[in-house]
Amino acid sequence: MLNDHLVFEAREIALSQDLSLGEVISQLALRGLESPPPPDRTTGLPVFRRRKSSRKVALETVLRAEDED
Repeated sequence: MLNDHLVFEAREIALSQDLSLGEVISQLALRGLESPPPPDRTTGLPVFRRRKSSRKVALETVLRAEDED
């Protein structure tokens, strides 16, 4: 059985993107399966792996965002 909150949120996404509820839940489930493993801490520092579908963020973008705060 699916969690009521999940169904509510998925239905909202489906309505806003003109998709079926099943399509949205499938997309969310697949995205969850593609999630990277937790950070590697063998060196004592967290190392984050990015998803294949994610894009890199340039240093200039980060610096610009800091200046906007």
